Amino acid sequence: MPARPERSRRACPEPRRRVIITGATGGLGLELAAAFARHGWRLGLLGHSDRPALDALAASLGTATAAACCDVRDAPDVERAFAQLTDELGGLDVLVNAAGTARPGLIVNLAPEDFDEEIAVNLTGAFHCMRAAVRRMLPRRDGHIINIGSYRGAHGLSGGCGYSASKAGLVGLTLSAAREYGPKNIRCNLVLPGFLPTPMTAPLKPNHVARAIADNVLGRASDFDEICEFIVRLAVTRHVSAQVFNLDSRPARL
Repeated sequence: MPARPERSRRACPEPRRRVIITGATGGLGLELAAAFARHGWRLGLLGHSDRPALDALAASLGTATAAACCDVRDAPDVERAFAQLTDELGGLDVLVNAAGTARPGLIVNLAPEDFDEEIAVNLTGAFHCMRAAVRRMLPRRDGHIINIGSYRGAHGLSGGCGYSASKAGLVGLTLSAAREYGPKNIRCNLVLPGFLPTPMTAPLKPNHVARAIADNVLGRASDFDEICEFIVRLAVTRHVSAQVFNLDSRPARL
């Protein structure tokens, strides 16, 4: 049997990849933007309404960036923002859906409009962004969508029914997209980052935080650097799709 030819170990220069991050001024979004910037990516930063915060973030990253405000609940607004960002970036390789919201409350106490808001941002908003991204990835037959989910989407959260329901829906949305567009070489994966100290988790009572950390067999919360480096690495992985990655140490898996 003939020997396999040895592959060259010389690093080949790669074109600068382009990523859009939704929820870019949130806790995880900020860290993701910094991580992708460290790896030399061109960044599209998408936020809800705080343009000064977006501009400040863009100025701090030291890499090519574009920024846009939009309401992910509004499909035409999402399409407008993606058109702007992809035009400025020269295309799109990866979408990271990190935008999210939480409205704590027991089922009998949670206002219906708060439940609707969680579904609209966390699930419908992700759908709008995925739809805009796929349209731009299809002509090239290449792309990667990474959705940020939650352990609570599979295991529920007392006092967080809307959040859990929206993140559970995101599992089905991610896996459906992976099946639909895998033949077009568009990958779609879901990352569950675990408990992180973000503005979303800041209002939690200390005993709730302690309980969330105690559920981890390692007895500690997730690490921003580790989570972000995993996502950056996943973004360039070409042979993985339709997967759910749980990145903390809670033993129950999807």
